[in-house]
Amino acid sequence: MFPPMGGGGVQRIKHLSEFLSRSGFEVTVFTEKVDRYKYDVYDNTNKCDPSIKVLCPEGNRYFKRKSSSNENQKQPNIIQHLLKKCVKYLVELLMPDTLFMWVYRSYKFSKKLHENSYDYIISSVRPPSNAIVGHMFSKSIGAKHIVEFRDLWFGQEFQTKNMFRNGIQKMYQNVVLKNVQDIPCVSSAYIDVLKKDYPDKHYHLIMNGYNSLPLRYVTTNSIASTTGVLRFGHFGRFYGPRSIDPLVTASIELGINVEVFHYGPEINNSEYSASSIIKNKGYVSFSESLEIQSKGEFDVLLIMEATSDNIPGKAFEYVLSPKPTVVICPSNSVIRKEFLGVAGWYFIDADRVLEELPSLQKKLLDQEEEHRYTEKFSRDYQAKKYLNLLS
Repeated sequence: MFPPMGGGGVQRIKHLSEFLSRSGFEVTVFTEKVDRYKYDVYDNTNKCDPSIKVLCPEGNRYFKRKSSSNENQKQPNIIQHLLKKCVKYLVELLMPDTLFMWVYRSYKFSKKLHENSYDYIISSVRPPSNAIVGHMFSKSIGAKHIVEFRDLWFGQEFQTKNMFRNGIQKMYQNVVLKNVQDIPCVSSAYIDVLKKDYPDKHYHLIMNGYNSLPLRYVTTNSIASTTGVLRFGHFGRFYGPRSIDPLVTASIELGINVEVFHYGPEINNSEYSASSIIKNKGYVSFSESLEIQSKGEFDVLLIMEATSDNIPGKAFEYVLSPKPTVVICPSNSVIRKEFLGVAGWYFIDADRVLEELPSLQKKLLDQEEEHRYTEKFSRDYQAKKYLNLLS
């Protein structure tokens, strides 16, 4: 995805493109046009440097909003429904992420490329089909292919475990990575997994980051709330095992008054989503979120991460905020490894929220001002590592 989409993954690719352009490279981004009604992170304020050329495969068209009125919605008959299910199942067998038309249109587009028209092809996974498209392009024009893992292709903790599906995924991955030497990963946990199957590759830890460097450090503020309520600010999605419930349930049992200001899509995996504890603020643009994270009406920024191998992109925005950050995650989480020791950041074991929440509350109330050094978390600092791969 690319602007005008929002979201952390888009910001990473956007900034990398702009950084490489500033570093003297001619940059072209190959992406699909955006269905603004399909994605809740559509952000028309998310612009990109005009020096970057953006291409879309032939055959893409803008989508139209479908009417939601009952009179326009026809119930499919059972035969149509079964046929649709069968076709979908076959496509899922053929493609690792069901994006068959994206790969097909990209294949047709690759035939129009001239040999040596690009020196490097960078594919960003997920979705895995991006790596397949990059593989086709690199084979067509003889360019060096670099596959970046923002998430693992398959087998990540939050992904469905299916041996048959994963076997097909592995076949695709083997073909693509056969001709790849350099593999950047946003998480050291991903490198550990990939090394087991591909020990001869060159791995590079290039984490996410924030887009600008207004200060070399920020000063964390002590909590000044006099309301008697511990107010958390959360940005992003709750889905699957990533749930707000462990925090809310523990606070209720302990008699600690909490409020959660949620900036993101509607919460569908919580029994408290309709309660007064959750303040749903809806999705905000990337630029708006940075402002709110520093000056919002809450006291503490919150990260809920149920898996041990993932670092949410919002973590890198939070380091810019003068507010403290609380991370509830597994004890062996890679986010704990990378951010432990950052001033004003506090960690709770996901399995011990009830036991550790009271001491956390005391630490937050007793917190004094301290400097938080932030340069290593900037996107520029991380993107510089790419220059070593493109030499």
